[in-house]
Amino acid sequence: MSLFLRPAGIACELDIPLILPEVMLASDVRHNLFLTTKEALNNAVKHGAPRRVWLGLTVDDGLLTLTVRDDGCGFSPATPAAGADGLGNMRHRLAAIGGELHVLSAPGQGTTITLQVSLNPNQPA
Repeated sequence: MSLFLRPAGIACELDIPLILPEVMLASDVRHNLFLTTKEALNNAVKHGAPRRVWLGLTVDDGLLTLTVRDDGCGFSPATPAAGADGLGNMRHRLAAIGGELHVLSAPGQGTTITLQVSLNPNQPA
């Protein structure tokens, strides 16, 4: 991740536990989590102009939560830019694997994108 952010002059901070439970993720879950996280990072660099990006990961009670937060310019999620499909694509990717996307942002306040996926196929995110 730092190889992606460093050339853009953006500091990166990781908040990932030293020990994570061993969980086998289906290939479609891994693929969609990867692409959604990549989109969140790309959006931060391309649109947010942040100085710092934080990436956090937790696994708690069978729920995987991945958070991408930046201190950039933020935006109003209620009024996305014309032709912007990024958030919609991210929501569709997570819905396809039974997950959810949460967006918290406001102009001048940075952006927090939270991806949540249940690790128990019988329990929704």
